[in-house]
Amino acid sequence: MKKKNLLATLLLVAVAFTLASCGDRLDGDWDPMKWRADVPVDKEHKVQVPSQGGTYTFTCTNYSSIWLGGGSVKEDGVYLDRPDGIYHIAGTWSDSKVEKNVLTITLQPNATGKRRVLEVHPTAGDIFARFIFEQE
Repeated sequence: MKKKNLLATLLLVAVAFTLASCGDRLDGDWDPMKWRADVPVDKEHKVQVPSQGGTYTFTCTNYSSIWLGGGSVKEDGVYLDRPDGIYHIAGTWSDSKVEKNVLTITLQPNATGKRRVLEVHPTAGDIFARFIFEQE
């Protein structure tokens, strides 16, 4: 009987420590991703890209590892496949790469005369960000 009481007490203590370590945060209650960019970004995380294209670097300052999940990159509203895994997605005119907490986006020159839009949604688990690149 003493063994059962001791076992039950140890189990209750373990559960109490587990619950206490969770605090007030709920599952999925992550801090928003914070970014440092080498280009001006507006409040909606939009970047204006010239027709000659360019390469843009964004560093997530509060998560040490980020990636590109399924449905993370869209060229002109069309989702791109990710055959190279979760750290690299290449499209017809864009290239999105992640290395640790650094996101690098490259847009090729636009000679179509039409506006192009690239959306990139990096993640660090249950937290996501969005960048929109508008190229004339």
